[in-house]
Amino acid sequence: MRHTTKWQLIELKFSADRESEQPHMDQGMRINFVSPSDHVYTSSGFWDGGRSWMVRFAPNEVGSWKWSSSSGDTGLDGKSGFFEVHEYTGDNPLHQHGFISARDRGFVHDDGTPFFWLGDTVWSISAHAELPEWQRYLDYRNKQGFNVVQINSLPQWDASDADYRKPFAMIGEDYDYTRINESYFQYLDKLMEASKAAGMITAMVVLWFNYVPETNLSWGKEWKKPMYAKTAKAFGAYLSARYAAYGTVWLISGDTDYESKTAEQIYDAAAWAVKEASPYPALLTAHLNGGLFTPYSLNEKEWLDFHMLQSCHFSYSADKALEYADKDREYSPVRPVLNGEPCYDYLRLMDKNNIEDKLIDRDLVREVAWVSLLGGANAGLTYGAHGIWPWHREGQSYGPMNYGMPLPWEEALHLESSEDMARMKNLLEVLPWWELQPLEGVHVDKADIRVTASVLSEDQYLVVYIGESADVFLPASITTTYSGFWFDPQTGTREKAAIRNHTPGTVIKPSWSGDSVLVLENISNV
Repeated sequence: MRHTTKWQLIELKFSADRESEQPHMDQGMRINFVSPSDHVYTSSGFWDGGRSWMVRFAPNEVGSWKWSSSSGDTGLDGKSGFFEVHEYTGDNPLHQHGFISARDRGFVHDDGTPFFWLGDTVWSISAHAELPEWQRYLDYRNKQGFNVVQINSLPQWDASDADYRKPFAMIGEDYDYTRINESYFQYLDKLMEASKAAGMITAMVVLWFNYVPETNLSWGKEWKKPMYAKTAKAFGAYLSARYAAYGTVWLISGDTDYESKTAEQIYDAAAWAVKEASPYPALLTAHLNGGLFTPYSLNEKEWLDFHMLQSCHFSYSADKALEYADKDREYSPVRPVLNGEPCYDYLRLMDKNNIEDKLIDRDLVREVAWVSLLGGANAGLTYGAHGIWPWHREGQSYGPMNYGMPLPWEEALHLESSEDMARMKNLLEVLPWWELQPLEGVHVDKADIRVTASVLSEDQYLVVYIGESADVFLPASITTTYSGFWFDPQTGTREKAAIRNHTPGTVIKPSWSGDSVLVLENISNV
């Protein structure tokens, strides 16, 4: 009998009776896994080259499991077996606590442990990263406290240099979406395995907009042959069968505008295929372009589990984050909201008047991050650095868009702004951050200083971000007594906050200049 531990991936291998030129399109298999408590999980198998088929599953209960297969192929049908699952004793959070799901305005692991989403943007790794590089990257980000990597399942259209690997067979210069190139996904398996071993959740884009017709037409770009509903459905099912057991979160679209019914139907086909092929309740969202909040039609999708906004790469990105988060929080049902693409460090500002080619810097990245989290997008944040997302190496070409020349990815990896994100997570993680509610009325005596405030736990805590050190004036509606500290988001330095006139209060500015975070706790009943 095979043995494994809870939430560890188990693989079952099969040999089909016949071969097909389009196996992921016209063949299939389903496997029922029965837990010790008699709960049935139905998973899909996936083709892995020749007559080889495979099933992946991560058991969530300790004890004796059994499984059985069904298929129209006699080689895949009627198989059965058993395996034993033991408690996990290591320190990988995905194995300790399980995969994540949405709950109210935040995320939780399977055992109920809250999950603060701190992601990094690595869109291009599927077709570009080599495994030793990827392991170096994961080691560094893991030590910092990042826990999500956002990737594209397919080659990223604006990555650096040429693709190293191709996901489909080619017809001339176009992909044949009916014929999977298994070697591409076998290499992606290695990258996914390394991510999970590092305790990282992969948030995977299923279909970036350039693979779907009638999207972002105003960009004036010409794309290769797109997918349609039939191939999108088959591809979504294939990805889910192959990668759901890694705890993958699914970004059904990438940079899309949701203005076309044709495109919407294709995304729907992929989304439902992902859900149906997964043995677990799959966690889905859509990655939108930088010009919109969640459209009404998208909010109505039953497959949508959380809102992912993109405040984009402008000097006014923080204003966009506030606007989009406010709109997304107005929707029903209540879902988590996070900024999945704030401005990327070292990328050229996309403002129309940026004739001097100014770059986004650490200060703007930090401002947008804090404003996002305290301004309504409080489920977490995904960071980005120009050089990492296109997986740029020294000497490579780059030029699909006027984003500026990227840094080599290993140099971009060490930009100080990523440490600012880690400090932000460390501070907020000790609070019930999923309860953060934007608060109006907190102000300073200078109109040009940005102030963003939130309360949480029924006013037990107040958290304020200011763009420059200044005295903070609390609104008259706050009649409780607070005590707290100032936090320097650039260094992690803390100092006790001096508060005058508790009803309403004035908090004296900290000793440093620059942006600051104020954390106050209600001590009225102490």
